Amino acid sequence: MLSVLPAPCTFSVLLQFGHPAAQYFRKVRGGGVLSDLDYVLFTTYFAICAVWMFLESTLLWPLVDYCPLFVEFKMLFFWWLVCPEYKGAAYLWHWTYSEQ
Repeated sequence: MLSVLPAPCTFSVLLQFGHPAAQYFRKVRGGGVLSDLDYVLFTTYFAICAVWMFLESTLLWPLVDYCPLFVEFKMLFFWWLVCPEYKGAAYLWHWTYSEQ
């Protein structure tokens, strides 16, 4: 695996699952009420995670080993999906269902 990070799989797991979980618990424990946008964001994000994990384990496994910086690009994509400024997962949800 070609990567610039010292432990790319560890960083990837922490970013993919730890960061969204921390955001969710921070929002819930802070006494804030989850809005419809929050529900859409987290539900869509974890659905994309599940599909990605399936595809990565069945079809994309050669890319993990032979594509340089694959893990870094994956981390950027998942960070964009859940980043509070961009809310990429909610954007994908609304973009997909606003065309109908």
